[in-house]
Amino acid sequence: MAPHDALDTDIVLSIHPHHVANIISRTKDHEFRRYMLPWTVRRLWIYETRPVSAIRYVAIISGAKSPGQLGRDNLSGLRNAEFESGELTEAGLAKFAYKILELHQLMPNLPLEEAKSMQWLKGPPQKYNFAKRQMVEDLEETLVKVFPLDKDSDDEKGRALMVQGSLD
Repeated sequence: MAPHDALDTDIVLSIHPHHVANIISRTKDHEFRRYMLPWTVRRLWIYETRPVSAIRYVAIISGAKSPGQLGRDNLSGLRNAEFESGELTEAGLAKFAYKILELHQLMPNLPLEEAKSMQWLKGPPQKYNFAKRQMVEDLEETLVKVFPLDKDSDDEKGRALMVQGSLD
């Protein structure tokens, strides 16, 4: 459960710059984790690790999927086939997948030192941090869409609309 000054729909998550580049290029269309994110989470505020050390992107995601749940139409993304077959789980690398439905860029980026001075972060997220309500409210207006929602899925559209409605 999120602290009283945080949103349960938004988390700040650390991702290495190499993986962020693959998300931007849409080579990587799922975020894989060893642990399940809270079921309420619909947006990832992506803290890009060193050398960038800043929150640069926000991804709207699907709910958690386990191996065998991606489906044949979702196997082309980076490591999707390995996840679907259970190889990533067997190797201890990932138990859950979250489809990246939309990606937005923060304009300008939020450097770690600034996030710390605003008391939105204490340091780089080790697992994840729930996003502070004030951070989300202050930064939402600076988001610029990089790529759109997956138009083929009504379920995915509903999840994205739910996130938008939760902040109104």
